[in-house]
Amino acid sequence: MQQFTLIKFPLRLALICLVSSCGCGTNTYEKRLGETRQLFAEINEMEKNLGREWSDKGVQIRVPLQFDPIPAPNVQTDEEGNIISMDPDLRQPHYSNEPLPGLIGGWKAMVTADVSGETKEVPAYIYVLSNHFLWAAGDPGAATAFHTTVLEAVVSGMGLPEPQLTDWEVHKFPSATGMIQQKSSRVWTTKTSRPVDETLGELQLHLFENGNMKVSLIVVYPDTIDPSEKLPQRLELALQTMRIDKQEPGIGKDGESKPSTSGF
Repeated sequence: MQQFTLIKFPLRLALICLVSSCGCGTNTYEKRLGETRQLFAEINEMEKNLGREWSDKGVQIRVPLQFDPIPAPNVQTDEEGNIISMDPDLRQPHYSNEPLPGLIGGWKAMVTADVSGETKEVPAYIYVLSNHFLWAAGDPGAATAFHTTVLEAVVSGMGLPEPQLTDWEVHKFPSATGMIQQKSSRVWTTKTSRPVDETLGELQLHLFENGNMKVSLIVVYPDTIDPSEKLPQRLELALQTMRIDKQEPGIGKDGESKPSTSGF
């Protein structure tokens, strides 16, 4: 009787372990399957709401679908690379008294908004600025103070009151943790004090950092924009696609910029 009991206990224990193992495997599979479905849903949402990927000076982003790129100015240089002539930069905001420093990308969209009680198509804008040119020029002090320079240009050029510390928020995107890695920026949201084209605008200034690289993203849109434009939701998705190279540009032995190391 003792021998039967001693043999039966290990068999029962093995059976329990086998059943438990199968259960754990099923739970892990279902969890991974759910995560995969979530990832595909997030990717599908981006495909429906964002345009093609844009990249320049170590920055990558996909802006909302309705925005079209504003062409960069044509630049003519001599054999040594010195600028001879440059066309006006149409990406610079015409409604600002000061140019945006380090501007590397600009987009414009015609969006539906209420203009004095009438539904009209009016412009909205996105700008991407980087301290890349300051590192390339060998000016680390100005490169480090880049965000301050951008803020001063926006405040002065658009006649805005300087933001207080309490006016800044830490914006996390996506808002909830999921399959896409959560990132963050400091953001200041304010109203313009004078019309942008036909309406007053709402302005968002996002500040990003990755190592020594600093990037600012500015969005200006009508404060009466129609909800059908889905701009807040699309901006949230666009921010999730932001990528910034971590390594500042340097000059190699051949005189070319050293490759950057991708990070943010």
